[in-house]
Amino acid sequence: MTDNNKPPIIIAAFPSPDEKEMVAFFYSLGNCVNRWAFVDRALYRLSRFALKLDHRQSAFLYYRQRAFHQHLRFADQVLRTILPKEQISNEWIPLHNKVEHLSKTRNIFAHHPAKRLGTSKDGKPHYIWTIHIEPAERILNWEYDGLQGKMELGIEDLEKHILDVETLELELRSFLRKIYLASVMPKNGVDRIDPI
Repeated sequence: MTDNNKPPIIIAAFPSPDEKEMVAFFYSLGNCVNRWAFVDRALYRLSRFALKLDHRQSAFLYYRQRAFHQHLRFADQVLRTILPKEQISNEWIPLHNKVEHLSKTRNIFAHHPAKRLGTSKDGKPHYIWTIHIEPAERILNWEYDGLQGKMELGIEDLEKHILDVETLELELRSFLRKIYLASVMPKNGVDRIDPI
């Protein structure tokens, strides 16, 4: 017993499969990963539109490189071949920069470990899950923009990231729709719209 005659709070050394904090954390982490798959799909669709190739040919060129940043670089290169310079600087570059910025957080949760801190809250065990930079890598004193000035990413950071990436995906899809519609609208004002 403790000094104030309350029973001690037992912090489990290992999580149980139904630990609510763990389930919530890894649900959010999985949702983050899933949202990025939709961003990658949007980049593929932008690339396919720019290439003007069939699905098989476009997929072969886009997916032969597996890394996300190679996909972003590919989309950037092919879009620059079809977009007017003004649209590149006013629309595509800001969107590209947003992808780059958010992907820095993606790189943190994709390549660094999660950790669990056991503590107590309201007289009960409480566990805090975070993602931190691999300790062996920390000694390099590199800057990690994806941490947003923090030492680690918590569940609230992951939940915000989900919303940011959902917005990004919608912006990429909207941009594709805009450039597609511009490509099918004749100059005389009579429109013919085909689905993408």
